[in-house]
Amino acid sequence: MRREYEVTFNYLKKYATKTGKAIDFKNIDIDFYDGFTQYLQGEKMATNTIGKKIRTLKTFLNAAKDEGQNSYEGYKSKKFVAITEESESIYLNEAELTAYS
Repeated sequence: MRREYEVTFNYLKKYATKTGKAIDFKNIDIDFYDGFTQYLQGEKMATNTIGKKIRTLKTFLNAAKDEGQNSYEGYKSKKFVAITEESESIYLNEAELTAYS
C-alpha cells in the first residue's frame, strides 16, 4: 500500500507542476478532481487505474481529517468518485497451461 501512496503522490506533484498550482487540502474539490482525472487520462492511464489513484487520495484525505490535519471536505462531493469500468479477465485453461509447460 505504501508504494501506491508514493506513486499517487508523485502524480499529484507532476499535476501541480503542470498546472502551476500548489495542492493543498483546501483546493482538493470537484474542480481539482476534474483536472486531475483529465491529467491522468492524458497520461494514458486506464479507467480503473485512475480510479485507484482517486481511492488512494481519498484514503489519505480521510486519514488526515481523522487526525485533525484537514478540516476541508471538498473531496466528499458525490461527484468526487473513484471511477471504474468492467474489465475482461483473460486466463489460460488447464489444457493451455499444460501445453505451455
